[in-house]
Amino acid sequence: MRRMVLWVPDWPVASLVVDLPPGARGAVARRERIECATIGAREAGVRPGMRVSTAQYLCPDLIIAPRDEDREGRAFEEVLRAFDSVAAGVVSFRPGLASAPARPAARWHGSEEAAASALVDAVAAATGVECFVGAASGPLAAIAAAREQRIVPDSDTGAFLAKIPLRECLPLLPPSLRAQGREGIALLDVLGVRTCGDLLALARGRELPLARPARIPADLSRSIEPEEDAASLDLIVFPVRRAALCLAEELARTGLSSQLLEIETETEDGRSRRRTWSGVDVGDPAVVVERVRWQLKGWIDHPDAEGAPAARLRRIRVTAAQPFAAGASRPLWGGESERSEIERLVERLRSLLGEDAVKTPRLQGGWDPRTRAVLLPWGETDPDAPAREGEWEGNLALSPSTVLEAPEPVLLLGGLTGFEAVGVTARGELDRTARRLRSDDARPRRGPSLLAGRTLSVEVLGRPWAIRGRWWEPGELRGARVYVRVRRPEGADLLLVNREGRWWIDSVFD
Repeated sequence: MRRMVLWVPDWPVASLVVDLPPGARGAVARRERIECATIGAREAGVRPGMRVSTAQYLCPDLIIAPRDEDREGRAFEEVLRAFDSVAAGVVSFRPGLASAPARPAARWHGSEEAAASALVDAVAAATGVECFVGAASGPLAAIAAAREQRIVPDSDTGAFLAKIPLRECLPLLPPSLRAQGREGIALLDVLGVRTCGDLLALARGRELPLARPARIPADLSRSIEPEEDAASLDLIVFPVRRAALCLAEELARTGLSSQLLEIETETEDGRSRRRTWSGVDVGDPAVVVERVRWQLKGWIDHPDAEGAPAARLRRIRVTAAQPFAAGASRPLWGGESERSEIERLVERLRSLLGEDAVKTPRLQGGWDPRTRAVLLPWGETDPDAPAREGEWEGNLALSPSTVLEAPEPVLLLGGLTGFEAVGVTARGELDRTARRLRSDDARPRRGPSLLAGRTLSVEVLGRPWAIRGRWWEPGELRGARVYVRVRRPEGADLLLVNREGRWWIDSVFD
């Protein structure tokens, strides 16, 4: 099947063009580094990998935006709408890449070259974004043709594919199979099979259809009716998670899989809208919710466009299109099946209690145990988290087994009488020998107490660790502080922290 593919290079920054004022220079940055920039910014000297401060020096009017996948998905709807005006059956692979059957568009416009030219003009007129368009037989050849802005005849497909490296096939695999795909490509590389031509030489190279199951359920879709008072997008999308979870369970029960997601909306005034996403693991509820969120943002933000839902949404429908038999079976002794059960349980909890109801601990770079641990929503990562690698000179190298959620206020006593308050000098040393540890009942305490009103004899182990931290914010938890490890007669060692002249139990060792 011949396909016409639209590709927008550097879509994360190209999506800014849809929202930026005409002629504005923009760039996408992460961790104070430029990831990609608009043509105007590149003309001013801005380059990927450059520090943000350097880029702003070279281009004072540069508009810096963080990486935002929601914005990228929403903005791509404008491009897809322009694609719809040129060809029928548009399918989106991901923000920045979409395709449609080539032959109907070629018949309407006279040729594939004319259809490609009309598509480039339509996208430029609607969004101001420059796109690449190509046409060829098969998805891989069509995507590669778009990157080179070529129309590849059927007779030249084999020669055209022969030079494409196998690693460029990875984006065509479902996300759940890409790790296996990388392993397979690495193995083929060892065997000397590095391009599609090398692989085609091993077999006939035909485009094989996926195996069809013997019986397909009559209904592989779920509908959601948002609440009448759902004023925000989050409230509208919230019930979609439950529907996506039910759809995933139905696919698993019937032994099916699907990589084609159809999203339909219907409004109270009777208008409807449909969009198809390819390369989507419909069995993953989180991915389905993400695509629905992108699509609704794109439609709701442009209510004046033809067919876009301007009135209140009455129904949202998600469908697993073109299902096929799932090839992978569950391991006999658990393994992946256990993890799948855990993931389904987590998704059900999130659908009932909210997106952030389930969290997992993650380690990041930091000066002390409290700043080295962070709780993130299940399955999410923080791209801006401090890296664990690198130099953390002067950090507290100790790793307690338990960090208290709320540090417990205590009094550290010592001196000649054993009941004098122990303080910290300007050099970060204790001003007297510590001998006792007692609860500080004068300060509020959250959670259970480790001391429970007792006074314990303690011994300081080693020397204190002083961390300047955010010294300009005295009330900040990560401000200037001093840590001391103490041993008690019975029980595990404690890590104490002194902030603003007051002591707290911060962590507990094994």
